[in-house]
Amino acid sequence: DKGVNLGVTSGAASNLLHDYEEGTWTAVLAGTGSSSGQGYDNQTMQYTKVGRMVYITGTLDMSSLGTLGGDYLKITGLPFTPDNSNSNSYQPIKTIHFNTAGGTSGAHKVWVVYGANSFMYIYQDNNGGGAQQAASNYEDSTIVGCSGGYLTTA
Repeated sequence: DKGVNLGVTSGAASNLLHDYEEGTWTAVLAGTGSSSGQGYDNQTMQYTKVGRMVYITGTLDMSSLGTLGGDYLKITGLPFTPDNSNSNSYQPIKTIHFNTAGGTSGAHKVWVVYGANSFMYIYQDNNGGGAQQAASNYEDSTIVGCSGGYLTTA
């Protein structure tokens, strides 16, 4: 019953903005298998949620990679579960990576929200094709800035 009606002169339920939230979340670099011994200089990210849209931003500053098991890397701890509809299963988050292994190649890395899970996979753009990243593509002192949005289920 409470909220702000947007763009209408009558109170239509479809135009009612009743969900707004701001906060922080803790980003954790993990392998798809086991992970241990990671050290962070900063891992607190910010979010703003308006309706189903969640906007995240922040800097993940790794002091130590520790041991990352499994085939690929992911970032865990998203504040809301991403939508899993066909059109929203994979949603990219813009990133800037510093001090990553092989970083001299200039290849762009991106975090990709994975529908119905509270994590993002790490991909690298290889001349138009994407490849999931393994632990060997990161090193101690890696710093990642991120910014982007994704749709949540509710």
